[in-house]
Amino acid sequence: MNTAELNTATTVWEFDTAAWYQRLLHTGSSFTLTRRFRQQCGTEQQWDQAVPPSVGRAAFVCGVWVDDSEFRFDLTVGDQLANQLWPVVSPAFLTDNGLQSMADLGRLIARLHGAGPHPPGDLVSPHVRRLRSYLLATDAQADVSAVHTALPEQTLGALRSIARTITDGPHLTCHGGFSLGSVFTDDDHKTVQVAIGPEMCSGPSELDLGWMIGELTEFEYTAANSGRSLGAAHSAPFGRASQALLDGYSAESGREVDRRRLDDVVAARIALHMFDFVRTTGRTDHLAGLAPFVTWLTRRQHMHDNTEPDDGTRS
Repeated sequence: MNTAELNTATTVWEFDTAAWYQRLLHTGSSFTLTRRFRQQCGTEQQWDQAVPPSVGRAAFVCGVWVDDSEFRFDLTVGDQLANQLWPVVSPAFLTDNGLQSMADLGRLIARLHGAGPHPPGDLVSPHVRRLRSYLLATDAQADVSAVHTALPEQTLGALRSIARTITDGPHLTCHGGFSLGSVFTDDDHKTVQVAIGPEMCSGPSELDLGWMIGELTEFEYTAANSGRSLGAAHSAPFGRASQALLDGYSAESGREVDRRRLDDVVAARIALHMFDFVRTTGRTDHLAGLAPFVTWLTRRQHMHDNTEPDDGTRS
């Protein structure tokens, strides 16, 4: 989208959060997504990152820096996947097209993880850095303290341990912010585009997969516990979407994911949303429901194995 098109574009939506300011513009034939980051991204440490070509209907769209903090993506479709899944699952996603898109996304991420050269091992996603800062804050603002108060100390310890080790393991090329909000499609899922760029980082495969599954898991939990009559047709697609993503990933990569590490990333992703939501809105009503759920998430694999989670006190 050139300068003249930007001057005549209409705003589809815009919102401001603890993580970034985002705006989607539409010219009638294309879309432009702009993101102004609150926290410095790690890609000032450039490496010759290779973004793989499209897989099925899914493809990456690389953006460009507009200035020191704003990044821009030029898209051909503008329906954010998150909006197709919440607050109501769109009819398009309830067809095989939606699940095929998730499988293609899994295959696309597998190709990214297999691409080289891989980034430096200390290149951490800005979202992981933000979670670490929230969890380690000792003299926190009232909004951050509200989340600390809602979570049991053992859960906070487990989350600190997860956040500290979340990028351990093989240093693959990761998206760094692989979420429903970074995926755009059309009504019938013929085209699926993934915005990629400044959040790219080093990490294990479970970081990207767990980041998106964390969102799907939170949607599923919230739908099941909302008190509204959403029905089975609403809540069931989230689990199927997660499985389709994993199936696509395994089919492309030939690898199975580490389920314990995946569970840890899911817990971390939902915990980060708890912090970000309070910081963005000032509201704390969601904490009563999500805090017990995050506590359970940090313990579920250990309950299955009859072991104790790391509470952050172990070396």
